[in-house]
This record gives sequence, structure tokens and C-alpha cells, in this order.
Amino acid sequence: MISKHLTKTERLIELTSLTLLAVLLISSIIVYFMLPDVVPMMLDKEGNPALEESKSIVFQFPVIGVIVHIALTILIHYLVKYRDPDRPDAAGRPQHTTTVHIIRLVKVLLHAGLIVSILEILKNANVGVSSVTITVFIVELVLVAAAFSFVIKQVIDMYKR
Repeated sequence: MISKHLTKTERLIELTSLTLLAVLLISSIIVYFMLPDVVPMMLDKEGNPALEESKSIVFQFPVIGVIVHIALTILIHYLVKYRDPDRPDAAGRPQHTTTVHIIRLVKVLLHAGLIVSILEILKNANVGVSSVTITVFIVELVLVAAAFSFVIKQVIDMYKR
């Protein structure tokens, strides 16, 4: 649950992070059923599989996402809880404001990156140019562009205040 004590911007970032985490969980399940039993993880110079894994490898990404999300959320909680009100940062904001903001943005980029990793496994399973490969490339491009645009906008807005 997102705290009611957060600012509108903080809620937006947390909601974006949770949405991407949900997409990560859902996409790993969908991709799992689209993959063959053995998936090429690395290709050699000629495009032949050099390393293969079981398709269940896709579930490592949501596990990593959930663990890191929880760890960063706990870190944020304690940074906010134990702020020293008598020691504001250079801009006069409460202590750790910038650190907490950056950690929230890291969660967004982490989840977007893990989604891209799952899509890369799907792309590797469909070697060659196919509609799946092209679709994966477009989705990755849009996701990465949106995630970085969102983060850059938040950083710019933070320093405009």
C-alpha cells in the first residue's frame, strides 16, 4: 500500500514502480508459456546457441525484482523515519530527501531493466528476424525510452524546486 503521507510526485513514482513490478510478474508468466523447454541464453558469432537453460530461468527476474523492491522500500522507510529534523540538506529540505528520491527512481529503472531481460530471453528463443523479434525490439525500445524519460523528468523537476 502506498502511504498517504507521500507527496503527489512520490506517490506517482511509487505507483509507477509497483506497476512495472506487476508487469514484470505478469510478463514472466506469459513469456514462460511462449518459450520452448530449453532456451538459448547466449549466442555465438554465427547466431547459434552457445549456452542453453531451462525456460524456468525467466522466474529469476521477478524474484530479483521483488527482493530488491522490498529491500529498497525498507531502506527508504528507515531513511525517512530516522531523519534528523535539525539537519536539513543544502536546499533546506529534510535530511535524505535526494537520496530517497533517487532510490525510488532506481526501483523504476530496475523493474524496467528486468522486463527487458525477460523480453531478451523471448527474443533469443526466436532466433532470426520474425514478428516476435521485431515486436520485442519495439516494446523494449518504448519501455526503455519511457522509463528513462520518466526518471529524467523527475530529476529535472526535483532540481527546479
